[in-house]
Amino acid sequence: YGGVRVLINVGWDESLLLPSGEEEGESKNALQNLPSPSEVDVILITDSTLSSLGGLPLYLSSAASIPRIYGTFPTVKMGQMTLYDHHASLSLDGK
Repeated sequence: YGGVRVLINVGWDESLLLPSGEEEGESKNALQNLPSPSEVDVILITDSTLSSLGGLPLYLSSAASIPRIYGTFPTVKMGQMTLYDHHASLSLDGK
């Protein structure tokens, strides 16, 4: 596709949680095997689960420029609720 660099899904797993006492910069090492956001032209989110989009906020948190992010309308809307619900549950747990 003409040199377009596409990243499909930026998932979440428990390795992205900050253990108590760990520095924030160290947690981002869990995403170090991904290209930096400046090296990506497009991010494609295929579904609304945490395993597909849960790492997106952390991945983009230090980005100087944010690539275009694509997903279907239902994926976007349900993904917003998934991220909101996950954040709320972490906040309630105190993690």
